[in-house]
Amino acid sequence: FSAAIVVKAVVASYSWSGFPYDDLCETSNIVSTTYIGRWDLQVGDNTTAETTIVQGEQSFRYCTQELPKIQQGKFPASPFHQPTGNEWMTDDQALLVEIFGWASVAVMALVAWYFLFSIVKLCERYFRASYVPQGEDQRIPFSVVKSISTYVPQVPSPLYSYPLLGCNIDGVDPEIFDWTDPDRPHSYYDLTKDAEELIGENRLRHHHVFSIVSHAPPTGDVTLTTMITSDDG
Repeated sequence: FSAAIVVKAVVASYSWSGFPYDDLCETSNIVSTTYIGRWDLQVGDNTTAETTIVQGEQSFRYCTQELPKIQQGKFPASPFHQPTGNEWMTDDQALLVEIFGWASVAVMALVAWYFLFSIVKLCERYFRASYVPQGEDQRIPFSVVKSISTYVPQVPSPLYSYPLLGCNIDGVDPEIFDWTDPDRPHSYYDLTKDAEELIGENRLRHHHVFSIVSHAPPTGDVTLTTMITSDDG
């Protein structure tokens, strides 16, 4: 959309410069007596048209009105690029072309600034944190909260009373779970144990199968665990 605005602004400035699109420039002379009379003219589609030239009519000569060709790549559109002696623009037309020409420059600058600003903001996301903390630190360690409930990949199953766990919990404190089976440990629901039996431990450790989950107990020791992932995320 932004590119379309730039194209429209540039095309509009050159469109105003081309009027009246007849490639004729007025001269200071009147028509020669040689051409006075009635004439049959052959037009481009091989048909003829009749015209009458009377004495005292103004004389015109051919001149190109294609400003882009005359400027030879110069930008923006400007009436000052008209060839000396072959000017065809009226004063009002020249003013409009000048306004539209510099307006197209302004539009291009604004669009370029917008794209540059967007790129800078996009890159800034990778180098500057955008998180803004809310509230105040209550000085209560998470590990002492009685109602701890952390995110652990779980898969509900109608065959079990508790969800199946989609990660290795060998180094995970049972206190971080928000449910407890009074008859079985959490490791009973660990799907990675079944995966090791089905596809082998070596293949199970492949980086396309596992990602890393860390658990930091209150003592500060960090225990790494593995979480099973699927190809479709």
